[in-house]
Amino acid sequence: MKDYIISLVGVCIIGFAGTLVFNLLINFFPSLEPSSISAVALILNMENYGMVHYFLIAYLCILAPVAEEYLFRGLLWNFLDQAFSKNVAYLLTTSLFCLAHMEILHIVSILPLSLFFGWLRYRTGNIYLPILAHVVNNVLATIIFIY
Repeated sequence: MKDYIISLVGVCIIGFAGTLVFNLLINFFPSLEPSSISAVALILNMENYGMVHYFLIAYLCILAPVAEEYLFRGLLWNFLDQAFSKNVAYLLTTSLFCLAHMEILHIVSILPLSLFFGWLRYRTGNIYLPILAHVVNNVLATIIFIY
């Protein structure tokens, strides 16, 4: 139970801080605003909701976090842990997760979250808490986008 509380409180604090940093960086460097963020915000802020919106919300809040955690802190982590060590798995999956998001401001803003998700994987030895934390983060981020 303690690990669940740590993961939920941690992701709320780190996710909120990451969102603040992201927004500050966009204000200072508007030309670097990620196009993917702008496109998602445009779709989510449309007045008439339809199936596309609900699919996008399900994708952002459930499908993407589960798939990303399974890939990075599941499959890739296990391979790197067996081939090298737990520390190498932690560092490389954290780095590759960030790089997979491709846009510099997005990479910078999710680095703390990636470190936290990796720490949860390192601490617990499984991907359940990183998945939970990632889902919670994406749900909160989506709510912020919509409202």
